[in-house]
Amino acid sequence: MLHLFKNRLQTYAQKRNFSLPLYSCEREGPPHAIRFKCNVTVNGKTYESREYFPTLNKAENAAAKAALMSLLPNGVEEDESGYKNLLQDMAQREGCGLPTYCTEKSGESHAPTFISTVEINGVSFTGKEARTKKQAEMSAAKIAYTARRR
Repeated sequence: MLHLFKNRLQTYAQKRNFSLPLYSCEREGPPHAIRFKCNVTVNGKTYESREYFPTLNKAENAAAKAALMSLLPNGVEEDESGYKNLLQDMAQREGCGLPTYCTEKSGESHAPTFISTVEINGVSFTGKEARTKKQAEMSAAKIAYTARRR
């Protein structure tokens, strides 16, 4: 999921009121086989991708991953919060209607569980059971986004 790190780093910076991540890249190789290596600066500190990549986007995401690995105390954990936005962006690019979520609550009132289904362009995707409505919706969005990318 290398493509998510730029998004997650930007969210991290915004939540902490840092300026947005600033990327700088270098190129190497002949014009028909250019490779990229990037640095990203967040809150005055610079992090770099360790290797060269065939696309600028992959190099920027590798730099963002390096920054997150350093900034987050437990390293880069699975975070599903970006999938709702990614799914909505995908739907808009493809000219589909906006995703619609339906969430069901079950279990005891002191320990409810939620399961969400998201419908996009007439196709439904069901997420994993979760402890909150928000987590259930994010899970459904992740499943839908992953399935539609294939």
